[in-house]
Amino acid sequence: MEPCIPDIVWQGWELQHLFSGNADGIVAEETFQGVTVDSRRPAVGGIFVALRGRMVDAHTKIPEAFAGGVRLAIVEQRMWVFFPAEWHQRYRCLPTADPLKALGELARLHRQRFTTPVVVVAGSAGKTTTKEMLASVLGRRFCVLKTEGNENNSLGVPLTLLRLRPEHEVVVIEMGTSSFGEIARLCQIAQPTHGIITAIGEEHLEYLGSLAGVLREETVLVRYLQSHGGTVVLPAGSGLEQEYSGAWTFGLTPEADIAAEVTYDGEGYPVLHLRYGGEHCHCRLRVLGPAGAHAAVATAAVAWTLGLGLQELVEGLSTYEPQSSGQGYGRMLLVELPNGVRLLNDTYNANPLSMRVALETLRQLPCSGRRWAVLGDMLELGSAVEIAHRAALEQARESAEIVCVLGEAFARVAAGYPDVHIFASHEELAEQLRREAQPGDLVLLKGSRGMAMEYVLNLYQQRVGAVKGSYAVSSGALDMEDL
Repeated sequence: MEPCIPDIVWQGWELQHLFSGNADGIVAEETFQGVTVDSRRPAVGGIFVALRGRMVDAHTKIPEAFAGGVRLAIVEQRMWVFFPAEWHQRYRCLPTADPLKALGELARLHRQRFTTPVVVVAGSAGKTTTKEMLASVLGRRFCVLKTEGNENNSLGVPLTLLRLRPEHEVVVIEMGTSSFGEIARLCQIAQPTHGIITAIGEEHLEYLGSLAGVLREETVLVRYLQSHGGTVVLPAGSGLEQEYSGAWTFGLTPEADIAAEVTYDGEGYPVLHLRYGGEHCHCRLRVLGPAGAHAAVATAAVAWTLGLGLQELVEGLSTYEPQSSGQGYGRMLLVELPNGVRLLNDTYNANPLSMRVALETLRQLPCSGRRWAVLGDMLELGSAVEIAHRAALEQARESAEIVCVLGEAFARVAAGYPDVHIFASHEELAEQLRREAQPGDLVLLKGSRGMAMEYVLNLYQQRVGAVKGSYAVSSGALDMEDL
């Protein structure tokens, strides 16, 4: 995420229009260049949007931002009234009810300056892999702007759109949600022209309540696109295609508009037998398991709607390789260790749907030794927590010879399974792997972002001499503490 975007010019009259009633001190003819949410990286002559994080409130950084050269700060109204009297004299502030929403308004205005197609990738699982693969494939023809990492929320989406420039020919936005109304708000900001739902499954049930709630929230994207004349791509066999007629469909089923059959080579990589329009092709992927195959067919469907030819698609899919996050967590990344153990790093996040896919991948991958399922809790499941973790344990026991768990939810459920190993810390898990994992073994590491299961991977790598140095537990989630 780039917290400082220095080269956008805002006219005073634009701010007057966006923030009518609060922009009395702004002159129509003046200009502001750039926007930042980080006081340490001020946009000289531009706007500082003061956001409140869990640990740091950027309102306390107002003097620092102005010392760095910003000309205007967008601040929260209820904080502004308590500013010291001298701040009211020295610092030019625009008070608003919600600075984060104000940042979204700036991004919405900037997006309206362009007619560039905006593709939104939404869904309960596979969003980031599909987004990365799609951006890579489209990049063979177009200049593509994409969401960086997993910055798919009310902060990351605006900051992505604020990087939009005339040279960009397609924008690929990942759009996440954890509560009702988020997709609607992000659609208002991004104004997508194309959209795909990768899958519908249990996610964020603590806030969305049920699978029906997930469906209602995720399909806001579909309704937005259909009401604005956009292009919709849906997973075949999900039932959504019956409700939303006119959508393109994709899937590993012959009924889909963009359809594929999948086999797996001797290393566990998918080989797609893809029907693309009236043409057919074979394509070996470099992304492991069913999740990789699903993302590839989803990518093909969106690429079709944007006019990519078969050769461009095949070359793009066959050369795409997933990259490490740089923060330790991964999505279906196979790590080969010098001691002969292989680890499947799928530690980025977990919900019941993605857990099922990961365990199926573990079961399918070739393995000369034993399979390990090393699992951390799935968070934000509300009343479904016990049934979801019990189902995951049942599948893990069928997919692996050794099952290890970390977290309160798994520990409660696993108490009834004497063959499941319960651990109290990342360190204990890593030490168990060091003692017991043997050459030829295959280890799946997976858990919700808040469980930071990549810490187990790093500790284990240190103990077998694969990496050096220390590693701190971090949620890796999109925070604002350091702004």
